[in-house]
Amino acid sequence: MKARVIAHSAITMDARFPGNNPDDKRFKRKLLAEGDSWFSMGGVPVENLLFELDFPSPAIVVNIAEPGDDIVRMADPKRVKLFQRLVGLGRFAYKWDAILLSGGGNDFIDQASEILRTGDTVAACINQTRLRECMGKISAA
Repeated sequence: MKARVIAHSAITMDARFPGNNPDDKRFKRKLLAEGDSWFSMGGVPVENLLFELDFPSPAIVVNIAEPGDDIVRMADPKRVKLFQRLVGLGRFAYKWDAILLSGGGNDFIDQASEILRTGDTVAACINQTRLRECMGKISAA
């Protein structure tokens, strides 16, 4: 059974739209998705990995991903307000069964010109120092 994927702005307690209430008892699993274009709606790629999730029972995924986002920005304390609200701020928070995260690709792409170079061997084509720095920032975020 495919998960119901909604944007965070579609959340409502209005009984006319029960499929947009993460606390609706019909949903056996409740997931929050944060990430980049792989999770975002209306981004590139047009396909959204979240739409491919299959569960044995009804599940809802609330999506706060943004196309082009990178994991370092996602972890910036000034930018996590929506995430904090949905995870831990009183009446706006939900008890999530899982938090899905897609990130790191844009961080790498932003640094690709410093990581990749021309060379005769695979080892010569990769600036290992820059790659380790980039991966360290991604891991820290």
